[in-house]
Amino acid sequence: MTRYWPLALGSFRFGSGFGPRDGGFHAGQDFEAADGTPFYACAGGTVLYIGEAQGYGQWIVIDHPASVGGGVTEYGHMWHAGATGLQVGDRVDGGQLLGYVGSNGQSSGPHLHLSVMPHGYAPQAKLDPMTWLASAIYPDGGPMIRGLDFAGGRPGAAAIRAAGFGFVVRYLSHGGPSLPGKQLLPEEAEDYRAHGVEIVSNWESWGDRMREGRAAGREDAQAALAQVLACGGRPNRPIYFSADWDASEDEQDAIDEYLRGAAEVIGEDNVGIYGGYWPLSRALDHGTARWAWQAEAWSGWNVDPRIHLLQRNSVGYVNVGGVDCDVNEARKPDYGQWSISQEAPMNDEVLGDIREQLCGTGQREPGHYGGWPQLGDRTVVDALAAIGAKLGIDGFEGPCART
Repeated sequence: MTRYWPLALGSFRFGSGFGPRDGGFHAGQDFEAADGTPFYACAGGTVLYIGEAQGYGQWIVIDHPASVGGGVTEYGHMWHAGATGLQVGDRVDGGQLLGYVGSNGQSSGPHLHLSVMPHGYAPQAKLDPMTWLASAIYPDGGPMIRGLDFAGGRPGAAAIRAAGFGFVVRYLSHGGPSLPGKQLLPEEAEDYRAHGVEIVSNWESWGDRMREGRAAGREDAQAALAQVLACGGRPNRPIYFSADWDASEDEQDAIDEYLRGAAEVIGEDNVGIYGGYWPLSRALDHGTARWAWQAEAWSGWNVDPRIHLLQRNSVGYVNVGGVDCDVNEARKPDYGQWSISQEAPMNDEVLGDIREQLCGTGQREPGHYGGWPQLGDRTVVDALAAIGAKLGIDGFEGPCART
């Protein structure tokens, strides 16, 4: 059973979610996007309704058969619901183009409203689309990788996997008696690896620790790196350091200095920041962070397109294994997970160096074997062959002639 996000990766940001709003109840999820952005069917089914609709201006309603999980999806606010030629009774596939985002009806700006009903068209039984889409992929086939962060307990890797989450962002810092599950432990890390749950590193001594500047950054990075290594991680993967408060612009100098202090320990390429939109974006602009984990909190619905992770504060906590957890989304294939290898590619320069060492000074191109003067103009291989033959070692023969 495959479900699809209604818009392509990178084409939207999340707007109002499912829940109370302005004294009423918003029974769906809004996807903010530019006017005219294509949207797609969340699953295969049959067009149940299409055209004018109160509140939406225009809508499309798709009835999904049991073979794709059942239910009904409702898409609203487009300018012209029939723009792609759909009519009532038409069959659509999951991920198929349905229409284009608009701002019709009761709308404050261009967006797609999505509602989900679990069993037939039943407006009073709508459920949270974000739950229904938990394992959805994008219309172009790319997966939405979702993960958790938590501090009040340890859900266990099996429970995390069973709930449909693929990674955890784990604190390397100790939480004390009030947050007994905050710090990543070696046996916990091993449990994640055994169940295929990716691990991402975070450090937070306390929320506004970055105000203490460069020395604090150095100290925290040393402790963070030690815990990574104790848990079987590698020193060349990023650590996100937390700016866990609504930081103002005049506090950015201290934040940048903290991050520079961290870079002295783990290297500039491995420094990440967690925080709201503005301090995070400034750190990226200033080059003091290379990695970014953005919270929706303190962000005013802004999302920096450069981020690697987004913490979905707007959807509230999910309870997994008896622990309340924040939900996160990976926005890039490499979002800082420990398993990613960062070995240098074998480029032409590296290959040239290898050839020259083996074949002789200046011999950087294939087919050239000039040799080294200090080896009697022999290549390394020919020199070894000559030595072996001279010593009478079994299997060694003199150098081969080359044309």
